[in-house]
Amino acid sequence: MWGGSAVVGVAYSAGYTVTDAPPYHAAIIEDALRIGFDPLEAIDEVFRLALPPAVLVVNGLAWDMLDDSTADWFYMQRRALATAGGPDAHQTIEAFKYWWFEEAFAGVMTHHELRYELHQRFEERTFQWQPALYQYLEGDPSLVLERWVIERGVVRPLSFEYVGVRR
Repeated sequence: MWGGSAVVGVAYSAGYTVTDAPPYHAAIIEDALRIGFDPLEAIDEVFRLALPPAVLVVNGLAWDMLDDSTADWFYMQRRALATAGGPDAHQTIEAFKYWWFEEAFAGVMTHHELRYELHQRFEERTFQWQPALYQYLEGDPSLVLERWVIERGVVRPLSFEYVGVRR
């Protein structure tokens, strides 16, 4: 027991589920768009077990929003790190895009589909875009660079955070 009725009652993170006694007053679904996770099942469970005005926070990587400019930038960053002794990178931009869309996120719901499903059950209070690709590069130094190129319109931010209230 978490000790209070106004605390998070459900959390979904890397397949981990906490089940206190419903009704829930808040829930968090982390990394909602990943292989092996059904965000609709999680959303349905939160909707079923939470009473209005329960709050739902969802974050994830909008993998489907990777455009050519963002893919090029990310690919070149990965190639530069590989040249400097980092992990191997794909040999061509085409191979990278194939891996991203056809392998890394195969069968994963798009962020547009997720937002549609959220809007059916929750009233959106905030939605914001944030940098995401730095997590797959060199961490904080790459975050500074990614923010810089996002601010200049070179790349898209791919991470999102949604906050909604149960209808």
